[in-house]
Amino acid sequence: MKQYLKYFLLIILILCILLSPFCKISKKEWFLDTECKKTIHLIWRNKIKESKTNHGFGDKLRGAIFLNQYCKKNKINLNIDATDDICSKYLKNVVSSEYDIIKNKKIINLGDKTNNEIKETIEKLLLEQNIIYIYCNGYPNELTEDDKNFAKYICEPQDDLMDEINKKLKDLPNNFGIKHFRFNDNIFNTDITIDNKLFKKYYDLLLANNRKSDILFTNSNNFKTYAKENLKIKTIDCNNELCKIQHTGESSDEESVKNSFIEFLILSKAKYITSYSCYDWASNFVKWPSKIYDIPFYNVYVNENII
Repeated sequence: MKQYLKYFLLIILILCILLSPFCKISKKEWFLDTECKKTIHLIWRNKIKESKTNHGFGDKLRGAIFLNQYCKKNKINLNIDATDDICSKYLKNVVSSEYDIIKNKKIINLGDKTNNEIKETIEKLLLEQNIIYIYCNGYPNELTEDDKNFAKYICEPQDDLMDEINKKLKDLPNNFGIKHFRFNDNIFNTDITIDNKLFKKYYDLLLANNRKSDILFTNSNNFKTYAKENLKIKTIDCNNELCKIQHTGESSDEESVKNSFIEFLILSKAKYITSYSCYDWASNFVKWPSKIYDIPFYNVYVNENII
């Protein structure tokens, strides 16, 4: 009996050594249960072209929520750093104290990978090292209140930006909602014109469904101008003129990106959001504020080629 006990204790000792905080785990099935200290740094760097972390903010936020869910489940430390991303100029909580260590690290870019591919890559990397540096824009599970609070923390604006947002909110109707019309991203290079089929379809939809409490959001200034002139619909303006808006992931024009963040954060105050899109998926720019801030959301796919 004593001999068996000795062998049993020896096995326990070996397991403790293998599962120590500084171990390199050789069996994948042990990974999720290990108490080894692991850290994932999620890095956004769209100021650095070769980083290729140039998705829009909605996509990036989605990826952060996904990774936070994954790290909580698997007891992995998560650090987010966007010091070298244009969003750091407008958001409070995306600049990390670890930047001096992070800034020269090579990022493993997992953008546009499936959730399973992202998880498999992370697990493979963390089997060999305790700290990894990645970018991803995975899709989170259904959001919990903790997830929503995490996302709100990431979205918290700098004080001067919040002041601008509050001024614009004073000019909006009570209980306002959003009518959002998403054109193809090529519009940031060449705006769409009234003779375009999608332009006409979108206008007809806006005309048929316009409400007094609606605020018009769109990535086309030509569409916005036409709708304002003909329907007198409210928009978010800059000094009584149309705000210049550009893609938050690809633009280096700080004023344009700031205006996009103002719109993104005003979305969080809406009572409803209806989005019309030429893509067969919901725009992340409006979808994730609706999820995070519990705003009723309706998405309509509009195929410009179907009458």
